[in-house]
Parts: sequence; C-alpha cells; structure tokens
Amino acid sequence: MKKFHLNLLFTFLVLVVWQTNTLAQACSLDCGTGVLTVSTDPGQCEANVTLANPALIGACSSVIPVFFEGFDTPTQNAEPTGWSVLFENDPTGNMGGNIGPGACGSNFFTFGCTSVATSQLNGNNPDFSGNIAMLADDDAGPAADGTGSITSPVIDLSAQAAWTSLNFSVDYSFDALSSEFRIEATADGTNWDVLLTSNNDEVNSPVFDFLPYATATAQVRFVHDDLNNSWAWGAGFDNVLIEGVDPAAAPSITNDFNGTTDASGTYPTGTTTVTFTTQDATGADVTCTVDVVVEDTEFPVLACPGDQTIHLDPGACDQVLSYDVSATDNCPISGGSVSLTMNNDNSSSTATTGLNCGNGNSISYLQVYDLPALGATVDLEATSIDVRSA
Repeated sequence: MKKFHLNLLFTFLVLVVWQTNTLAQACSLDCGTGVLTVSTDPGQCEANVTLANPALIGACSSVIPVFFEGFDTPTQNAEPTGWSVLFENDPTGNMGGNIGPGACGSNFFTFGCTSVATSQLNGNNPDFSGNIAMLADDDAGPAADGTGSITSPVIDLSAQAAWTSLNFSVDYSFDALSSEFRIEATADGTNWDVLLTSNNDEVNSPVFDFLPYATATAQVRFVHDDLNNSWAWGAGFDNVLIEGVDPAAAPSITNDFNGTTDASGTYPTGTTTVTFTTQDATGADVTCTVDVVVEDTEFPVLACPGDQTIHLDPGACDQVLSYDVSATDNCPISGGSVSLTMNNDNSSSTATTGLNCGNGNSISYLQVYDLPALGATVDLEATSIDVRSA
C-alpha cells in the first residue's frame, strides 16, 4: 500500500510540472534597449539604417485580412462588382436606377464621392479615405419614403470557421434627421441579424465579432430607414473590412516607419520613433518602440586661400588684403540666425588677451566668445568679421 501511494504522488507531481511548462506565455515584443544611435553617412545628412525586428515572445499571432471594400473603383453611376442596392417601396428595386450621377448625396444611392459636406452628413469620419458609399434621402421627397439598403456580395468565410477570431469593421457617418441607420449580417443569405442600430447623429467605426458568420454564404448590408419621414437624410460608409487570426499562420511584425515588415531604410538626422506591432492570440495589438537617433558627427570642411606674400607699397606700413574663405557641410544650417556684436568700440581694454607676434612690436588680440551665453545654441555660421585698427 505504501509503495502504491508513493507512485501516485510521483505521477501527480510530474503532471503538475508538465502542465505548468506547457502554459502559453503571453505575447510580447522585445525591443531591447529601445534606442539605436548611428552617425550620418559620409557626405550625407541622413543615414541608411539596418533596423532588425524585435524578438517575438510567447503566443503571438498574425491578423489576416479576408475581405475589403474601399469603394475607390466605381464612379457615381455604379456600385462595386457584386454589391447590390434595393429600395423596398420602388417596383424596380432601386428607385428606377437612381444611383447618380449628380452631386454626392443628391440621389438615394451614390458611389464615387470623394468628399461629403458636413451639412450633408454629421461630419466626415476621420477614417474615410478616397471614395465612400452613401444612402441619401435628399431631393427625393415623399417618393423616397421607405427603406433603402446597400448589400455586399456573398463572402465565403467557411475556411475561417476554425480561426481564433474573425472581426468585421466599417467606418460610417450618419445624419439622423428623424431616420434610422442599421448594419446587418447574415450567415445563410436569408436570415438577417441587426448588428447595430442608430437613431442619432454620429461618426463611428465599430468592430463586430464575425465568427458566427463564418459560412460559405456570409453577407453584410447597410440600411437607411427614413421611418416614413420625408426628406430624411442618410449615411455614408467606407472601409468595409473582415479580418481575423489564423492559429496556423506564422506571426508577423509590422512597423509604422514604412508600413512593412522591415523597418530598415534611410532615416533623417534627429530622433525617429519606430513602433513595431504584432498581435496576441486574440488579435489584439502588441507593440514596442525603438528610437532611431541619427547624429551629425561630420565637421564642416573649410576651403581656405593659399599662402600669400604681400609686398607693401613704397612708404606704406600696411595694405588691405582681400580673400575668400568658404565652407561646406553635409547638413544644412538649422535653426534661426543670431546676430552677435562684440568689441565694437575697437578698444583693446575689452579684448581678451594680447598676443606678442613677430618682433614684439606688433600686438594682436584674441577675442573669446561664450556662444551659449550669447544665445547661439544651434549651428553657427560666421558671415563676416570686421577688423579695424584703433
């Protein structure tokens, strides 16, 4: 009995250890110190930087887009391929083909609008890009009383049924004016579920769990119902997206520097903060950042005149000499200019230190400038130096 009891205890301990080791570690990104400092390339005011992706740690995933419509291809006269429009009170199903042309929103269904006045909608959604789709009741009067809808093509999502997550998102702007806006979805093409209902002016970008619609016959549609109020306005929407997490797909890392999976490239002087993004097992974003610091360590190059021998005119003790000195730099001068005037009274008492030159009969003076104290905190360019004898 004692031996059997010990064997059971040993087995239990082994199971506890095994279960602990196999628990998935939460997804994270390791950006190291978070700072990469480099110098400008020779002769350039920038640097070609090789920036490695951070290390993936734990149960990370990759969000994969499945379906997208941005309404950027059609004109005002046509809906995108596979999409359909319907007005329930019109025998033809679309108010006699009332899909533009004309000003954006002047007809019940309008595609190809690149901008919408705030008087037409409740303001543009900041995530609108390019063209949008619109359901409007303007200029239609009582003839347009009823419900109009724009419906997507059938989307085969059967392969996504085993995914960890599947989301549907859209950007919209709605001007209620005693009307209603709805977003609906179907898994079988017959029974429609209402995902969102709005009766208020609003700008919104909702995200919906779409796994229940991961079938071969999924569809979404956008509905404007004027609730039998003539001249009721409508809604505009854009960026219809379905995406999700495939547990079998390798996780990926993107960056906001160039929007790709490789942040290497040409960086300007100064500090550029690069944000790396991946997703955890639920599809939520996981990020870390790296500051790429490009320092200008290259000194300006002076072009000085060569040695010159001057022969004074008969009876003269001095002579005016003119020459040019130029400089080049890999980076242009930055910051505002600062004018500095020192020792303007030509008095040797305000100069710094006398230097005995030549045979001791000629005295030169060295003037020292405390540039930061004088307000010069950026690049310095000396444009002229006037030298006069007292």
